[in-house]
Amino acid sequence: MFFSEIPTVVLIKYIDECLSSSEKFDGNGYVLQDLINEIGKRLGYSVIHGRFKGKKGENGFDGLWTAPDGSSIVMESKTTDIYSISLDTIANYRQQLI
Repeated sequence: MFFSEIPTVVLIKYIDECLSSSEKFDGNGYVLQDLINEIGKRLGYSVIHGRFKGKKGENGFDGLWTAPDGSSIVMESKTTDIYSISLDTIANYRQQLI
């Protein structure tokens, strides 16, 4: 994948562009999701990429990061703070994954 080949400083630039209100483009949320998951890999987590779009009845997490010690993080990314992320939704994702 392209993101695994680029330097971290460029990865950060791309993340900033996804989050910048003046640099929005179609699909920036999907790109941000992949960029954030790449950060997880660089931090030493084993990363399972989630769905780009939710599907009724399916777990909709953006990424599942598992540390070498077996602990995990359910990752969600958003390009805006207009919409809040329900902690109940994240808790349900976690429960389904267990």
